[in-house]
Amino acid sequence: MSLLDHFVTIGPYFHQLVLDDCHYTVTDTKKFIVSVPSKTLKMAINVGYPVKEGSISGLAIQQRKQITRQGNKELYGIAHIAVCTPIFEKGAVIGCISIGYSQEKNDEIFLLSENIAAMVQELSASAQSFSASSQELAVLNQGMFECSDVMKEEMGSIAAITDFASKIAKETNMIGLNASIQSAHAGEYGKGFSVVAKEIRRMAEKSSESSKTIKQQILNVQSTVNAILESIQQSSSFSMEQAAASQQLSASIEELNNIAQKLKDLAKLH
Repeated sequence: MSLLDHFVTIGPYFHQLVLDDCHYTVTDTKKFIVSVPSKTLKMAINVGYPVKEGSISGLAIQQRKQITRQGNKELYGIAHIAVCTPIFEKGAVIGCISIGYSQEKNDEIFLLSENIAAMVQELSASAQSFSASSQELAVLNQGMFECSDVMKEEMGSIAAITDFASKIAKETNMIGLNASIQSAHAGEYGKGFSVVAKEIRRMAEKSSESSKTIKQQILNVQSTVNAILESIQQSSSFSMEQAAASQQLSASIEELNNIAQKLKDLAKLH
């Protein structure tokens, strides 16, 4: 019994020995003498078919070495990866055994990995855009915060001026009151001066009321500015958190892209 006969004998048991779904063939130097298809991989090879020139089996016999390559879809009707090993007996090649692995699942994995890679690129672009927008928003909020802070200081200065104006109004009112008293003491000679004194007091009271109104308005504006500052601080904090989350998302997307590339490479290897 030759070595070739042993490979023929194990043919019916081949699929019980391997986990992969593959097509097992044995040839002599001229034709196929064993062809055991799998459930999904059924190449157009039958017992008695000749070993075609240029086929992987023919090359393995001709070159006297193991050959692994993409199976010829035109010759065998289905895309596959084939591994062919020549069988030697007493130094001479008497045939070859070959195992064909279907690329159906690998093609699906490759296509899936390409789809994942495309989605990852879109997600990455969106994440980068979102991160950039968050950073720009954080910068804008910081600028608004600085402007509002300056406004707050300016309003404080105006409030100080208003307080000073109110103080002057009070002092002017006291001057007008004293002038009224003196004009009353002067009798007939102080009548003209009394009119002036009343006008001074009226203007002082009006200035005091205006100062109070302005001061209240300043207090209202300061309250609004404080609320704006608080909102800007919260918005800035949120924007910074968004930017950090976007960076983390970009890192996760990059990792997913690496996984997709590994799937693609794995599909190519098999």
